[in-house]
Amino acid sequence: MSAGPSRILPFLYLGSAVDARSASKLSVLGVSRILNVSDSARFEDDPRIVLKHIPVSDFGDTNLAPVFSACNEFIAAAKSEGATILVHCRHGQNRSPTVVLAYPMEREGMSLKEAYHLMSTARPRVAVHEAYFEQLRQVEISRYGANSLSQDDVGPSVLGLIRRLRAEAESQE
Repeated sequence: MSAGPSRILPFLYLGSAVDARSASKLSVLGVSRILNVSDSARFEDDPRIVLKHIPVSDFGDTNLAPVFSACNEFIAAAKSEGATILVHCRHGQNRSPTVVLAYPMEREGMSLKEAYHLMSTARPRVAVHEAYFEQLRQVEISRYGANSLSQDDVGPSVLGLIRRLRAEAESQE
């Protein structure tokens, strides 16, 4: 069960597919734009909501440069139109947080560390795939000339958690 969307910026929410399907939650939050970055979930058109689907793999194998560009344009358009937007994937833990992290870095002048702190404070259960985290680090380095955050600073990714659980299971055999 989803705890509901997390407010990252005044106009920007991060959530799950369950959140995106909840007309009552969306209405209360004033969401009129939805950016779906899951690779499979699609929704019926709702004339009250502008939908955009940009598929991203959950396994870390998507080149995110064109994804960030398209997503940031859609998010920036929502902001400039005074709209509220929900960015979601299936669980709101990997793909949509990756996209949400890129927006304040590229459009709001934040470092990766500042963007991550902002997001993880609002939504603590985030585990960005290691490959996507590395692409975010490269965005920061190319934009600001330095890196402000390492994987060790943020803790294990989804992949890191799986590796740890496998290692623990193997050691018990």
